[in-house]
Amino acid sequence: MTDERVPPVPAIGLVGLGNIGGAAVRLIGRLPGVSRVVLVDADKYEAANWPTQVMRRQDAGCTKVTVQARELARIAPHLTILKRAERIESVPLGVLRHCVLLSCVDSRGARQTINRVAYRLGMPWIDAALDRDGNVRARAYLSASEADCLECAWGPLDYELRGSAAPCAGSTVTSAPTRAPVEYGAIAAGLQMSCLRALLEANDDQARREIASRQVLLDVSTGRAMVARYEANPHCRFDHRTWSITPTGHSARDFTLHQTLSLAGGDYRAATLQLDGQLFVNRLRCIGCNRVARTRVWRVSSRLPTGLCRCGGRLLPDPSGTVDSLSAALGRRTLERPLSWFGLADRDVVTLISGATTRHLEIGTGNTEELWMQS
Repeated sequence: MTDERVPPVPAIGLVGLGNIGGAAVRLIGRLPGVSRVVLVDADKYEAANWPTQVMRRQDAGCTKVTVQARELARIAPHLTILKRAERIESVPLGVLRHCVLLSCVDSRGARQTINRVAYRLGMPWIDAALDRDGNVRARAYLSASEADCLECAWGPLDYELRGSAAPCAGSTVTSAPTRAPVEYGAIAAGLQMSCLRALLEANDDQARREIASRQVLLDVSTGRAMVARYEANPHCRFDHRTWSITPTGHSARDFTLHQTLSLAGGDYRAATLQLDGQLFVNRLRCIGCNRVARTRVWRVSSRLPTGLCRCGGRLLPDPSGTVDSLSAALGRRTLERPLSWFGLADRDVVTLISGATTRHLEIGTGNTEELWMQS
């Protein structure tokens, strides 16, 4: 039987700082026992966000992580706060080690990434969501091999819609904005925090499994509350694996691909390096004029520099210019490049595969305190 004890919660990873996330910040600052918080959101506040998000009018133009970190520090000066103004897909896995993740995002793709991160790290995560009609929900996932995960309930359509989002008013995404009232976000954040407290206060594994097996739904407009129950799907596409991660003690700036592949065990020429959930890209294609542009080197897909083609169209990874791993087959000059050259960063967890051997290594100096001091 898998050990499903929920570890102490010295750190919280809050992903998404819109309607729900902004309200969650006010609650996290009052949680007992929390000493560190990671705030993750790539966006800036816009004037159009003011009616539906927890912000001041003068915050328009500021990054959401900066605004909410300031507010969190005001509420709880004792907290150490790390700001990551980027999408969850590009945050190094090691940054979120030992964090219980709170998901306040607006797309299936982002939730899928959070689900994957939580399982790889063996930490619980709690999802919260709402819509403009007043439907609010929250549920916890234990990230244990025998428990159900987000994808256990997914069908083919969910995978097709991974890239779609329900953005807040003022977003640059072309989908219809949610425009849910700000109080709906506060209710969703409250449900999310109640799930977290219930997990932490549960006395045994059976109680925790019961909490994580159900989703609480509230229809604010009618006052009706419902509970949906879920079970693990034996045909789930996700592998439900938690990794054993070993620090390398080497920075991405000075550790080469050759040196890293040599840690796989056996002949480095037969080893491959992967970054979970990511591709490496060396060719972009414009969605407007179809022009192809090459990058100087294979780079992590989520960390490609954003830019537009000279025609004004967006440049996206071209399927013919993507690989799922790096290896010695890329050539001698490429092998002697530092990992940072490929878009890899300190705290990334890379997977090295050599024959039947698989290792998960965290890049970095091994000094976790240094990461937090930089914030």
